[in-house]
Amino acid sequence: MKLFISGLLLLAFSAIGFAAEKGDKKLGPAIESGYMSAAKVFVGTVMPIVNRDKVVVVHVNTWFKGGDEGKVMLSCQAVCANGILEAGAQYLVYASKGESDSLFQLYSDSSLTKLRIHADLDVKLLKDMPLPFRDYDDSAWWFNE
Repeated sequence: MKLFISGLLLLAFSAIGFAAEKGDKKLGPAIESGYMSAAKVFVGTVMPIVNRDKVVVVHVNTWFKGGDEGKVMLSCQAVCANGILEAGAQYLVYASKGESDSLFQLYSDSSLTKLRIHADLDVKLLKDMPLPFRDYDDSAWWFNE
């Protein structure tokens, strides 16, 4: 039993050390806060921007929150003006509700939306979130005691 507890402590401290080593001490809380507040969280590929005044279409590869459709339309207003998203690249995206039900905008903490190749730790933390809390599902057995 002591060996098991020691192993768990070692694993916990190594994960904290890994995040601290990468300068990501606040990454966990930022991801949790962003996840709770964003309407959609997903990994997707940005399609070529046709009309810079309208929308950016992102084809979704992996959903973490907010849907199951194959694409998400983001308002091009801030995205295109700031050059945040590049066509053809894959991103981890946090999106908030936009001007309409079908149009979204990047979440206010734009540091959470990043190139997928720079988001390995983010994706790992999102995948490791306990599902009942990630999906706000209070039907799990431990709530019925």
